[in-house]
Amino acid sequence: MRVDPMRFRAIVVLCILNGSFKEAAALMAEHLRRDYSQVSMESRERAAAFDVYLHQSFPAYAAHERIH
Repeated sequence: MRVDPMRFRAIVVLCILNGSFKEAAALMAEHLRRDYSQVSMESRERAAAFDVYLHQSFPAYAAHERIH
């Protein structure tokens, strides 16, 4: 399944802005677990870099499980 990275990141940021840190972390964890060998609009490296940015920028997000 193709995931538009801009839309996906917007959803994660909206979760964070609404205080749904657990849900944002769960979305990112699932996104990072997906198979990137298929044709995709995003690489695992870019998704992981976004996750690192979220951990550094939002302490409440960082409090949730990190899978990499």
